[in-house]
Amino acid sequence: MFLPVNNSLVNCNIRHKINSINMRRYYSTNVSKSELHYANADTDKLNILRDIQGKSGVYMWTNLKNKKCYVGSSVDLRRRMLEYYNVNRLLKVSSMVINNAIFKYGYCNFKFSIIEFCEIKDLKNKEKYYFELLKPKYNILKEPGSPSKGKGWKH
Repeated sequence: MFLPVNNSLVNCNIRHKINSINMRRYYSTNVSKSELHYANADTDKLNILRDIQGKSGVYMWTNLKNKKCYVGSSVDLRRRMLEYYNVNRLLKVSSMVINNAIFKYGYCNFKFSIIEFCEIKDLKNKEKYYFELLKPKYNILKEPGSPSKGKGWKH
């Protein structure tokens, strides 16, 4: 797919070359051991995909420009991340505010965090807890799940 030169997703690669010293993965010492943070969702893509392989949990995207965030959960975090890293999917599922924001600002302007790894049976409760705690601005719904599907999104 051709992306214009001024597109944020393309420009991220250029900015990375200039700012690569400040863009690295880090682990927080103030939180539970299951929490992971990646300072740059663009340059840390392979590390993210490796670290979440075969795991379920609650995750968060944070826009570094405006500090807005999105909280989600998945029974297969790697599969979910591959969906986010698919630019065609970002464009196709434009009803999700987070998809539009990632496309507009570029992956390099987002931090990605695993808030908590958890068992599949605990996903909805954990996601709801973090919804209430963090009050994410990019989430359209006020609580986890989708009213159109009745039981929430199939992750």
